[in-house]
Amino acid sequence: MVAALVLLAAPLLAPPAGAPSPCAGRGSAVLVLTVPHELHLCLNGLVVKSFPVELGRGGVGKTRQGDEKVPLGTYPLGRGRPSTYFYTFIPVDYPTAAQRRAGFTGGTIGIHGPLQIPPGTDLVRPTGDWTLGCIALPTESAVDEVARWIRAQGVTRIIIE
Repeated sequence: MVAALVLLAAPLLAPPAGAPSPCAGRGSAVLVLTVPHELHLCLNGLVVKSFPVELGRGGVGKTRQGDEKVPLGTYPLGRGRPSTYFYTFIPVDYPTAAQRRAGFTGGTIGIHGPLQIPPGTDLVRPTGDWTLGCIALPTESAVDEVARWIRAQGVTRIIIE
């Protein structure tokens, strides 16, 4: 019964016929497509799962500390760790050596969960592109799932386009 439901639902979950997979040719990596605001978990060139993301309020193309932009490129990924402000933080090793030689500055970029609002405060969780240059997943469960997948699959790089 379950197998029949999976077979019936498969066409609904698959990309449209003829549409290339965003992960095609990328091997195993975390792929962030900034224009549609999507994070894809890519395993051997196939999409395992996708998530909506929020980005830096300054847009994309980070070149300097404080520009509030998300960097573009391919970077090493660190291990997820607990974060007081963002539930879980997965470090992105920005800038690359070549970017540093070109004068790029900054750091402390990563994938993280939503802003943690202390109980009893009047703070409101931001919406839209609100980060200072990071990639924010909308829920704690989403960032936990991404962190677990990265660790389980041994994925060590992120591609941000």
